[in-house]
This record gives sequence, C-alpha cells and structure tokens, in this order.
Amino acid sequence: MACGGSSWRRASTTASGTKTGGAGRNTTRSFRRSFPTSYASRIGERLSTASEQATREVVASETAPALLAAHSDAVRDAAAEQFPDLTRVTTAANNREGWAAGRDEIPPQ
Repeated sequence: MACGGSSWRRASTTASGTKTGGAGRNTTRSFRRSFPTSYASRIGERLSTASEQATREVVASETAPALLAAHSDAVRDAAAEQFPDLTRVTTAANNREGWAAGRDEIPPQ
C-alpha cells in the first residue's frame, strides 16, 4: 500500500502523462481529479471492512453493547477534537483510467 501524501500524486502524475479524449480534449486534469477520489474511496472501503470485522468480534462477546457504546462515543469525541472544522464535500470522478489507477494503488484486503 502506498503511504504518504505525495505517493498518490507521484502515481497519478506518472500514470496520467498527457492524454487526449475522443474530442481531442486533454484528459490529464480529469485523470488527476479522479485518481485521488478513487484512492480515498478505496481507503474508505478498507476502513469500513475493518470496522465491520471489529464490530462482529465485539458483538460475539457478552459485553458488546457497553463496549460498542463507549467506543462510538470515544471515536466521535476524538474526531471532533482533532478535526473541529471537518465538513463533507461531494466530488465527482469522470475519468475511468484515473479511477482505475487510484483503486489499483491500494489493493483490497
């Protein structure tokens, strides 16, 4: 798995080169926008999978409800403290090659 903020930028730049689409338009910019969106999506998938697995393991124990409630509160509080100005942003990925390259950068679990 690639690590560090500049890893995906290097991979994006290397993979994209300069390309043109069917209408002769330069698609490099759309590739570079699609790549990190896909990269982040793959990270989100892996985090969701890990969270689901951890939840299944905790639910199997007798103290599951108390542990899950405490963990959920702790995560919410830590996120609010570390990222007080966090907002949601909607993005679009419209370059298939960029999307595929971003997903391929991080293999599935």
